[in-house]
Amino acid sequence: CPIYQDIKEGTTPAGIEYYLPLFFERTETLFDYLSAEAVFVLAENALDAADAFWQQALERYDSRAHDIERPILPVAELYLPPQELRERFNRSLRVEIVAKGSNAHAVDLGTQPAPSLPLNQRGEEPAQELKRFLDAYPGRVLIAADSPGRREALVEQLIGMDLRPKVVASWNDFAQQPPPPQRDGEEAKLPDFCITVASLDDGFALSEPALTVLTDRQLYGERARATRRRKHAVREPEAILRDLSELTIGAPIVHADHGVGRYQGLLKLDIGGDGGEFLSIEYAKGDKLYVPVAQLHLVSRYSGAAPELAPLHALGGEAWEKAKRKAAQKVRDVAAELLALYAQREARGGTAFAYDRNLYEQFAAAFPFEETPDQLRAIEAVIADLASAKSMDRVVCGDVGFGK
Repeated sequence: CPIYQDIKEGTTPAGIEYYLPLFFERTETLFDYLSAEAVFVLAENALDAADAFWQQALERYDSRAHDIERPILPVAELYLPPQELRERFNRSLRVEIVAKGSNAHAVDLGTQPAPSLPLNQRGEEPAQELKRFLDAYPGRVLIAADSPGRREALVEQLIGMDLRPKVVASWNDFAQQPPPPQRDGEEAKLPDFCITVASLDDGFALSEPALTVLTDRQLYGERARATRRRKHAVREPEAILRDLSELTIGAPIVHADHGVGRYQGLLKLDIGGDGGEFLSIEYAKGDKLYVPVAQLHLVSRYSGAAPELAPLHALGGEAWEKAKRKAAQKVRDVAAELLALYAQREARGGTAFAYDRNLYEQFAAAFPFEETPDQLRAIEAVIADLASAKSMDRVVCGDVGFGK
């Protein structure tokens, strides 16, 4: 069993967390980490989703239970059965969100969708509908921006429309904000129009207390939102093997400690009574290096000159160390040149460009996707560079496919 062999060697293969019950007498659940006073909020059909997941897990177990190389544990050893999940919830305070009219015992909390109050960028009064709403609405209004940069852009834009929201740090500050000091005889009143940073997909309104939260969707209309997976720069052994599977026998390959050799394929070796899979690399004079799968992070494809011109180093030789020292020296030389270049540019200064925030927001509103946090930070940084008198030298790179 490869998993058993990996654990025996002290490595942790992918998915090892699914074998935790084998390493501990008992495993904890989320309930064990929460206090007895915790209040659970269950989304609509959450328990039905638990039933569906349980059924899918049982079906997977039935199809994979006989795999002797990667055996899987019974579902009940890894997850709480739906009935036990319900029993745990029944011991705690909880709020269940249900569709209106689906339960005779449900309480209407007085929530409703936020009104659509689009800013007409091309009209004579872009914020006419928002102003009418603020004048007639008896409660408080909060605008939720996606990021600090977006908040500042909205504040500038609203000020240009003769609207001045108060900036608050968070939702809690808005909800719990004490009234400002008042003069004698004046009624204490909270700021009724505020703005903060909060990542909300959509706004909402409450009846008691009267309160409305608006997002970009209410101010700029519907925008398509693309769900994006975050990629982490981690070299998994499986990914490395897939990468190496594209190599042909004899192709140049690099080991971080021994230099450039020639790929000879994957093979299984029995060392000290323990079998395992190794990557074979041939060096000068026919010397062979066998790299265990657990150390594949030290191996990469050769990406220098044409493969037929790639060097062939000798195991234990000085050529690879000299090449690394020479590369490090070149890095230091380039760093020194860059420092000198930046000193010259700093002394000379640059041009500060002025830009119209309203026009920029019109342009940004036409973008049909949701920016990632990294993209938003890059956008704000580039705008700040352009508006600064300091020479701009920024390169924005991303995983955008071919031709990037």
